[in-house]
Amino acid sequence: MSVTSPRSYRVSLLLAFLVLVGALFLFAQPEAKSNPFLENLLNGASEDLPGILSSLPDSDLPLAMGVAEALKFKALHGDTRLSPERAEEFRQSVEKRLGESKTVSLKRFRWLSVSDPRP
Repeated sequence: MSVTSPRSYRVSLLLAFLVLVGALFLFAQPEAKSNPFLENLLNGASEDLPGILSSLPDSDLPLAMGVAEALKFKALHGDTRLSPERAEEFRQSVEKRLGESKTVSLKRFRWLSVSDPRP
């Protein structure tokens, strides 16, 4: 298929430009900082669950919730030294601290359309 009309040529150039700008925008995003405490916990290098939880800032609690779910999965499949019960206790501790957090909130506001998962 050849581009013969000037209009289709301009549209093709515009689309190529938009794809290039979009790709540059995606690659310019800063990398997410990983928390070394959570990384060590997930890799099995550390088992100090209360110490790790107390050292986390509130802004890392959503990440900690994801790590807790991954730990629970790994514990159920025997991929970590943690028992499934300890992994579940850690998940519940993170969830409790997330509910009490001042920085990260799960409350519903008028302008926020996401519903509160808590009863």
